[in-house]
Amino acid sequence: MSTKETTSGLGFSDYLVRTLPHSVYTAVSVNGELTLSVPASSIKEVLLFLRDHTNCQFKVLIDICGVDYPEREARFEVVYNLLSVKYNSRIRVKVAVDELTPIDSVTSIYNSAGWYEREVWDLYGVFFSKSPRLTSYFNRLWIRWSSIET
Repeated sequence: MSTKETTSGLGFSDYLVRTLPHSVYTAVSVNGELTLSVPASSIKEVLLFLRDHTNCQFKVLIDICGVDYPEREARFEVVYNLLSVKYNSRIRVKVAVDELTPIDSVTSIYNSAGWYEREVWDLYGVFFSKSPRLTSYFNRLWIRWSSIET
């Protein structure tokens, strides 16, 4: 059994949508990689499911990145890229938020998320609630580097 086919015979994307009906808006496969769109309020539930469920096993958080779409009402997308070593597959989970909507920190699910959340917060201003350490890193370095040049 792989993440592509489940015991019920459904495609993996259909399986996820049916298993998490209130937590997954869309599931789209592009170039063999699945992308889920989920609401900010469900990110922890979805990531826990993807990490712990027998048919998923996405135990590795590759990274978290931010994307800015200024023309959209919810202008920021926070993208979680996950890897299942057991099934040799990747999945991308997207959350769209505006400037004022916080996203729950996922450091309790993936320990490595802290650095990536800090980076997205510092570069895009997306706030992660309950994050253990949202301190500016890049802006402090930029100030230090720019003062050296003058």
